[in-house]
Amino acid sequence: MSDFNTLELLTDPRGFATLWLSREEKNNAFNAEMIRELILALDKVSGDASLRFRHALFKGEVYHIKWPLSFLEILLACDRR
Repeated sequence: MSDFNTLELLTDPRGFATLWLSREEKNNAFNAEMIRELILALDKVSGDASLRFRHALFKGEVYHIKWPLSFLEILLACDRR
């Protein structure tokens, strides 16, 4: 559905959207690129009325939620458009 480096966004004809976090080598930890791509992907699926179910999953063995100390700076640096 889209070209992302840290995510994979898939849709199917039933109206399902699956957003895969795909930074297995970093335990799917967020970075500025992933946050920017998440915002873009979520904007894309929220604007698609044909989708009736949306969910997010992660690839790899683990999802590690470790926020960097500069998380606010990363968020502020992300451009929504």
